[in-house]
Amino acid sequence: ITQRFINEDGILKVITLKPETEQKFISKIKEENGVNQILLTIGEINQFVEGTNSLKATLVTKGIENIVLIVDPSLRKRLSEIYGKFGVDLAVLSHAELDSTANFSIEGSIEA
Repeated sequence: ITQRFINEDGILKVITLKPETEQKFISKIKEENGVNQILLTIGEINQFVEGTNSLKATLVTKGIENIVLIVDPSLRKRLSEIYGKFGVDLAVLSHAELDSTANFSIEGSIEA
């Protein structure tokens, strides 16, 4: 999976969630009807989407376009679904999906 996102210089450009944001999101994962969901308020979702879009825009002005959000495995699917619903074009991978031999560069963090 990692190879699809590595740029021409052989580097995977990633962004992360700030640790406190990642922990807050993990604490909001709840099981409902046999399905794990992240229970965020509309305000939290909006802040997350706006923070993502703002960071992406900043990176694009620096010439960095092919970026990936790296998150805890328990969040990957849920955050990817939020991006899909709000039209955010950003790949979401979990730490477990990263190729351990890949060179990567952390370009920023999202706070929500």
